[in-house]
Amino acid sequence: MTGQAYDNCDLPPNIATATCIIVTAFPPVHVLIPIADTTLVCLGAAAPEESNDVVQRLVNLTITFYAIAYFVVGIVASGFGEASFATLVFDMDVGRDSSTEKAALITLVTTHVLFSVGVGTYHYKAPRLWDYIFTIAVLHLCLSCLVTLEAPRYYRWWLTHLIMTLGDCALTFGASILTAKAFAPSTKVLPSIA
Repeated sequence: MTGQAYDNCDLPPNIATATCIIVTAFPPVHVLIPIADTTLVCLGAAAPEESNDVVQRLVNLTITFYAIAYFVVGIVASGFGEASFATLVFDMDVGRDSSTEKAALITLVTTHVLFSVGVGTYHYKAPRLWDYIFTIAVLHLCLSCLVTLEAPRYYRWWLTHLIMTLGDCALTFGASILTAKAFAPSTKVLPSIA
């Protein structure tokens, strides 16, 4: 059965009761690979509507992350009297030495906390939120390197960014559980007023 291609991951009639696990891969060819007696893996491209949802959600979450970041920078920069308002989001010199480094650290931590709570509350039904968080973290690293034209030099930035990204996953998970419980569908039948 290895190497037999089936259009849109349709199972052949003799193994119709088998489980087909869809894994997104390139090229967009669906190939069934037996793993066990009744389990198959279907390697192939995701459905176009699923890919569009993923890209749309990633763009929305990235815009949300930077909107929160610039909101926080506006408050922090005015509090510290910083003039580098536009690049403070991407500043990689976080620490305790100067006011710019303190402002960058406060901006990084506050942005991550607000983002994770907001995402966990608003997108609590979205699948694979941790994947979006790690993707945005890598995107932020790349954009920070492009804006400052250097790689992070200090371990404090790496440590803070890693801890905050893992903390984002935990906070998002917790917020999504609390939101799902708070907005769970009610099974109570209300009496009619008529």
